[in-house]
Amino acid sequence: MGNLVEKLKSLFSGRQLELVLVGLEGAGKSTLAAQLSFERPTEKGPTIGVDIKTLKRENVTMKVWDLGGQVQYRSEWAKYAIGCDAIIYVLDTHDKARTSTAKFELHKMLDSEYMKGIPLLVIGNKIDLPGNLSKNEIIERNLIRTWS
Repeated sequence: MGNLVEKLKSLFSGRQLELVLVGLEGAGKSTLAAQLSFERPTEKGPTIGVDIKTLKRENVTMKVWDLGGQVQYRSEWAKYAIGCDAIIYVLDTHDKARTSTAKFELHKMLDSEYMKGIPLLVIGNKIDLPGNLSKNEIIERNLIRTWS
C-alpha cells in the first residue's frame, strides 16, 4: 500500500486530489481508505451512504470519498464522481460468486455521461485469501474494459 501512496505523491505533488472509492459492499473500500490515511483498519459495519476522509501527506492533499456498495447506493456512484480526479474501483477477488454483479455495476457506472475523461484504477483486493481470482481470470471475465 505504501508504494501506491508514493506513486500518487510523485504524480500529484503540490495538488489537492479528490478520489472516489467504489465497489460492492464488503470489497474492502473502507479498509483501503484507512490504509491510505495510515489509520489502523478496524472491524466495522458497512459504510452507510458516504464516508469522507481528507489526507495530507507532505505536499499532497487527498479527499477520499468512500461510497457505500449496497444496492441502494450504486446508482449514485457516478454522481459522486463528477469533478473528481480519479475513481478507484475495489474488486473483491475472493468473491467469485458476485463477479458478474461487480462487472455489471462497474460498467454501468462507466457508461454514465459523467465518467468521460476520469481515470480509473481497479484494485484487486483480498488476493491473500486462497481461491481468489487471478489477474488473468479478471481479464477473462471481462471485468476490465476500455471505454471512451
